[in-house]
Amino acid sequence: MDPQHGSPPPSYAQAVADTDDVIPESKKTASPGDLVVSRKEAGQVVVATPYMYYEKVAPSFKPYQEYCPRCRCTVVTVVEYEMGCFAWLIIILIIFVAFFLIYILCCIDIRDAIHHCPNCGMVLSRKKRG
Repeated sequence: MDPQHGSPPPSYAQAVADTDDVIPESKKTASPGDLVVSRKEAGQVVVATPYMYYEKVAPSFKPYQEYCPRCRCTVVTVVEYEMGCFAWLIIILIIFVAFFLIYILCCIDIRDAIHHCPNCGMVLSRKKRG
């Protein structure tokens, strides 16, 4: 054995023998992504399965009562709003329509014609559309 690294690591059976003492009480409930450990007393067989929680589709945009699997109690939800695909689509559509309207108002011949003198700039006549 290399004296620089110390003692060898414990065996698997020794490492998993006292896991209940290592896990603090605050972490005894499973969180999404945690491993749920079940133990067989005779022979110390440890089975670790991942705890997965999939988000459901909310029934409303307002707070409602729901069961929380992490807290294991019924709560009233807190709503947080974020920009989704629909909001960005509406913004892009509004920008497109706004630029189209600006183009129509400024670039196409829907404007009135005002005739000026090229020397002094005096308005000589007007031609209105419509």
